[in-house]
Amino acid sequence: MTTRDGHSGATAAPAHAAPAAQSGGALAEVALPVPLPQTFHYLVPAELSDRVAPGHRVRVPFGRRRLVGIVLGRLELAASAVPEERLRPIAEAPDTSPCLPPGVLELCRFAARYYRVPLGEVLEAALPGAVRQRRRRLVPADTDASPPAAGAAAAGGAAALPPLTAEQARALATVLEDVRAGRFGVTLLHGITGSGKTEVYLRAIGETLALGRQALLLVPEIALTPQTLARIGGRFPRVAVLHSLLGARERALAWEQARRGRVDVVLGPRSAVFAPLERLGLIVVDEEHEPSFKQESSPRYHARDLAIARARLEGAAVVLGSATPSLESWYNARRGRYRYAVLRARPGGAVLPRVEVVDLRQESREVQGFPFISRVLERHLAAALARGEQAILFLNRRGFSTFLQCRGCGHVLTCGGCAVALTYHKRRGQALCHACERALPPPSVCPACGAGRVQYFGFGTERIEEEVHQRLPGTRCVRLDSDALAEGAGLAETLERFARGQAQVLVGTQMVARGLDFPRVTVVGVISADTALNLPDFRAAERTFQLLAQVAGRAGRAELPGVTVIQTFCPEHPAVRMAVAHDTEGFLVRELQARRRLGYPPFGRLVRVVLSGPRERRTLAAAEELAARLRAAAGAQAAVLGPAPCPLALLHGRYRFMLLVKAPSRTALAPALEALAAAARPPHGVRIALDIDPVSMM
Repeated sequence: MTTRDGHSGATAAPAHAAPAAQSGGALAEVALPVPLPQTFHYLVPAELSDRVAPGHRVRVPFGRRRLVGIVLGRLELAASAVPEERLRPIAEAPDTSPCLPPGVLELCRFAARYYRVPLGEVLEAALPGAVRQRRRRLVPADTDASPPAAGAAAAGGAAALPPLTAEQARALATVLEDVRAGRFGVTLLHGITGSGKTEVYLRAIGETLALGRQALLLVPEIALTPQTLARIGGRFPRVAVLHSLLGARERALAWEQARRGRVDVVLGPRSAVFAPLERLGLIVVDEEHEPSFKQESSPRYHARDLAIARARLEGAAVVLGSATPSLESWYNARRGRYRYAVLRARPGGAVLPRVEVVDLRQESREVQGFPFISRVLERHLAAALARGEQAILFLNRRGFSTFLQCRGCGHVLTCGGCAVALTYHKRRGQALCHACERALPPPSVCPACGAGRVQYFGFGTERIEEEVHQRLPGTRCVRLDSDALAEGAGLAETLERFARGQAQVLVGTQMVARGLDFPRVTVVGVISADTALNLPDFRAAERTFQLLAQVAGRAGRAELPGVTVIQTFCPEHPAVRMAVAHDTEGFLVRELQARRRLGYPPFGRLVRVVLSGPRERRTLAAAEELAARLRAAAGAQAAVLGPAPCPLALLHGRYRFMLLVKAPSRTALAPALEALAAAARPPHGVRIALDIDPVSMM
C-alpha cells in the first residue's frame, strides 16, 4: 500500500505482508473512506483482473479492517514506491461494471482538489450507503429489461403542452443554443415567482432527451420533490428520484437503474449532483440561490458549483433558475460569464400578490401583548377561508416556545453541551436542543435558583398552529417542518392533503417557502420577517430578502388574486422594503455595492477555518498559532481575520473558534491554503475543519 494522490507525500504501510505473485505485477490505485489525504496501492489478483478498473468497487484490507474503496486506475508494480513484499492484495471485487461512470469519477477528483478533502470522503458522499457497502451486485446482469427504478415516476402521456409566453420562448431558445450544440454553457433563468420557469425546464429536458442525452434536475429541498416529480413524471416516462428520505434499498435501486441507463431524468437534492448518468446533456439547478445546496459537513461541497463543474467536464448545458438569484450568479450573468434570460410576468394574466406590512412595534402597543397572528393577518385568513380558499403561514422556527426563562433570577435554560437555549416542544413534552437534539423534561422550578418559576417565551411553528385553532376554531390545519416529519407525518401525504383541500392552512418552516405551487392559496403570512435579519453573517440581508420574496410568491399563483402579510419589527430595513416592492434587481444592485466596498463575494474569495476542542484555552491557543502561520504565509495577498469565538461557541461539548481568510482571488488564497495543509498536527483533541467558499458563518 502506498500513496499516490496530489494531496500529500505521506505514506501508509500495510499491517501485514502479501506475496506479489498473485497479481502478475499489476497494481490498482484505490481511494478509501478514511480521513487521510492519500490514495493507496493494492495488488490485483489475476482472478479479479477483469473486475478491477476505474469506477469499480473493491473490498481491501486496511490495518485490521476491510474497507470498501473505489478503483481510480491501474499501474505497473514498478510504479509503486513501497517494496513489493509490503503490498497487499485486493480481497473482493463484486462488480462486473463500474458503479461510477468516468464523468462522476472525474468530478469527485475535482471536488477533492477544490475543497481540499480526501478523495475517499468525496467518493463516500457520492455513493448511496447501500451501494457503497453491498458485497454483491444489486441487480443481476441479465435483467436489462427490468422496469424503471424504485422511486421512479410512472410513465405519463403527453394530454397538450401549455402554450409558452413570448418571454418563456425566448428563455428556452437561449438554453437550447447550448443543448443543441452539445456544449457547455450556463444560463441564469431569472423569473419572478409563478412566471413559468418549470415549464422552461421541462421543454429543455424534452429537447435534451430527443437528442439522445439525459438530464439532471437538482432541487434545494426534499419538500419540493413530490410536486416536481408529478410534473416531470407527467411528461417523461423514465424518471428516478435520489434523496435521503428513500429507504436504503429503494435509493440503491434508483441509483442502479440510473447507472445502467434505464432512466432519462434524475431528480433530487444536492447529493444527486453525483448521479451516475453517462449521457448527461443538461443540468437544471432550481432555486439556485438556496444555501441548502451547500453541504455543511465534510466534504463541504456546493452542489450548484459542482453542477457547473460537472457540466464543463461532460459538455453539458446548465440552467440556474431563481426568482431571487444569488448575488454571485447574478454578477456572473452581468459580466457575461453566464447567459441571462428573464421572465418578468406570470402566464395567463396572474399578478404578483399585494403585500401588506404589519409593524409589530405598533401592533404590540395597541393589543398590549405580542401578536403571534396580527389583526390584519387574522382578517385576511378569515376572509380567505370563508371563500373556500387556502393559506400558508411561514415561520423559520420549529417548536412551541424558543426559550425557557426563570421569572425570579432570569436564568435561561441552555443545553449542557451547547451554547444554545433549549426550545420547548409541546407535543413531545420536552425541552430540546436544536444543535445536538438533546431532550430534557421541562422543569417547573428553576434549576439555577431553585425557587423561581420557569416560563415559556418566544414562539415556533407548533405555537402558530395552536394559535390558528384558537383564533379560527374549526380550521383544518397541517404543519410541515422537520418535527412533523419525525412524528410520522409523511411529506408527500401532507402536501397531498393540502393540495386536495383536506387542510385549509399550511404552517411551516422554510420547507413551505420554496417552489410549492397551490392554486387555491390566496393568503400568505410571514409571522416574523426578522429571524435571520440580525445574524452575524454578511449574507443575512440577502437571505432575508430571498425568503420574504420567495414565500410571498406562494400566493395568487392562478386566477385568484393573492395577498401576503409580512409581520416585522424592522419595516424600514432595505431587505424588507425591497421584498415588499418585489424589487429584486434594486436589492441586488444595492447589495453588490456593499459587497464591493467590503471585498466579500463576488469580489473576493473566502475560506473559513473552525478549530474545536474540549478545552477552551487549548483550542484558542491552537487557533492563535494557526492564525499566525497563515498571516506569515499570506503576506499582503490575503487577510486573516480572527480567531474569534464562533456564533455557536460551544457545540456538542466542544469550544469553537473561527478564522476567516479573505483574498481578492483564489490565486491569492493559495499560499494560505498551502500553509494550512503543511501545518503541524493540532494539540490532542483539537480538530480543524476547512470550508472553502463558506455559505454559513455560524
